[in-house]
Amino acid sequence: MDTETLEGGFKELDELSQAEYRETLAEVLTDQISEHCRAIRLGRLVGVLLKQPFAEPETLTHPSFPTGAYRAWRLVDAGKFQLLATTTWQYKVLEQMQRDLSSEERQLAHYSLYQFAVDAQHERGFFAFFALTLRKYICGDKRIRNRVEDALKALGKAGGAKVPPITPETIVGAGGLILGVYLVQNIPILGMVGAPVVAALVVILYALGVDAFCQWSANLRTAEDEENRRRDSS
Repeated sequence: MDTETLEGGFKELDELSQAEYRETLAEVLTDQISEHCRAIRLGRLVGVLLKQPFAEPETLTHPSFPTGAYRAWRLVDAGKFQLLATTTWQYKVLEQMQRDLSSEERQLAHYSLYQFAVDAQHERGFFAFFALTLRKYICGDKRIRNRVEDALKALGKAGGAKVPPITPETIVGAGGLILGVYLVQNIPILGMVGAPVVAALVVILYALGVDAFCQWSANLRTAEDEENRRRDSS
């Protein structure tokens, strides 16, 4: 992946943001909400991209809580899953995520890939699995972590420093495209995904900073499970 391809990924991500939230990517990033809420909305876009080939969109009459999405993506049944998904990059990414996460959650190794998708279920759940797969590189590999922190220093985002809301243009101007290409070259699963997914990851890192990303991503799976339990009991 080169910078031109990644730049196109930012444009596709912006189009998806408008379809899901009826807001541009810049509007999502500058919305008067917490950085954590912005990251949740951005992460959900990644979940949509990962889930699209084996899910069917449903337009909502009112925006969902807490992301403000105007679409929900319903996972297809097992038969359609195999028919629709096996030739897509998303299918290969799901396979890789299942392999990577099985070492931490051993029961996942016994799931079919469809069961793994059902376990992720919601768009935010798909992103939770993806973020957990990335953690060992961005948070656990000192060389990669230092490189990301160096890139974020241009916006004062290394560590947990607070800065004014950023925009896609400032990210690109501060070396976001170069950072994206570096991550693709050094994190195997990113070489498998589409450019909008890489663009979203870069935006999330610039929005949160490395420390906050590492703390947040460690708890995404648990937070998603707890939210699902609350929803099911209500």
